[in-house]
Amino acid sequence: MKKIFKKYIEETYKKLLDDKIKRKLSFEHNWTVDIPSEPGVYLVFHKNKDKPIYVGETRNIKERMKDLKRTLNHTLRRSIGKEKFGEKATSSKKFSPSNEKKLNEFFEKEISVSWAVVEFGRKEIEEYICKQDPAPKYNAKVKRGK
Repeated sequence: MKKIFKKYIEETYKKLLDDKIKRKLSFEHNWTVDIPSEPGVYLVFHKNKDKPIYVGETRNIKERMKDLKRTLNHTLRRSIGKEKFGEKATSSKKFSPSNEKKLNEFFEKEISVSWAVVEFGRKEIEEYICKQDPAPKYNAKVKRGK
């Protein structure tokens, strides 16, 4: 059983890396219309590179994709914004309006995502991806050495 689960994790990761399913992040209202509202794992890429800069797991892929566009709702946005602008945002405080605009432009121009519906094993897939070389740059778990 352990071998089967490991193979499932590896195949899911391979699927998430496939360029055919990567999608540019968009701030258009209907951007998430065809994204499933199911549990899953998602990867975030910078300029369609082969290796993800962030991996996450969620109970609702569609809602989490919407969160990528909201500083208050996603740590990746806060991390990239802090790195780019030297300004700190939190789950209760956005960046300045001018930096929010610049961050939106950066996300639309340079960020793409992929996702896979995953009913079980989401945490295990996320942990597996965090252990890859190179590890996703913005995952806090990686930074803490977990």
